[in-house]
Amino acid sequence: MEEIFHLDKSRRSYHVALGSLARLLPVSRLLPALPTGCLLPAHCPLPAATTTLEIILEKHARESNPRELHERWVMPILRQAEEESLDCSVLSALERLLTRIVALDENIVDYIFPHIREASSNGPASVNLKCTLMLLSVVRKSGVISKLAEQSGGEWKGVVSYEVLKAAAVDSEDETRLLTLALVVDSPKSTEAFFPRRTGSSHLVPEIQRQYTGTSFQTENAGTLG
Repeated sequence: MEEIFHLDKSRRSYHVALGSLARLLPVSRLLPALPTGCLLPAHCPLPAATTTLEIILEKHARESNPRELHERWVMPILRQAEEESLDCSVLSALERLLTRIVALDENIVDYIFPHIREASSNGPASVNLKCTLMLLSVVRKSGVISKLAEQSGGEWKGVVSYEVLKAAAVDSEDETRLLTLALVVDSPKSTEAFFPRRTGSSHLVPEIQRQYTGTSFQTENAGTLG
């Protein structure tokens, strides 16, 4: 096992070999193989690396509590997601891992929710918007957003302020604006209004539409956005 640790981690063969061993070995032998800085280092082969991490994660989740998962997995994911100029493919892989964590143990949302609330409490200028949008996407995909919601007319789904989403929709980074758009498009069109008029926040719709002037977007999502 120790010999694998010394292989070139930028090569797909390393992650394939580690993944094969991960199916056989106890998690106590696998955790030392995880990167100490970030879970998906630069130049690593993302598909193979992500798959191997998922194998180790699933084993660890069976033997751990939410606090341990938060420290060993969630916090490293968030630290890497907040890095400047993070490649969008890496952010997508991190979101995939985080979604898997929530699927394995829904109680982990008690640790994730404060990170989302931080954006509303401190304001959009004080947080990494891409990281916040990733967290919102995770709790939506995992079906746990209703468990987090608090009654508030000034917040989307009761979890994050509309001011945060407005800032993200007009952010200077293309990727942040695209993540906001993805959150809009993913809304179930028949049951959920992303910016409901009753909250007085429909003024956000033109902000997004000014960023994305494609006719198909404006037409197909008119009901969702309104």
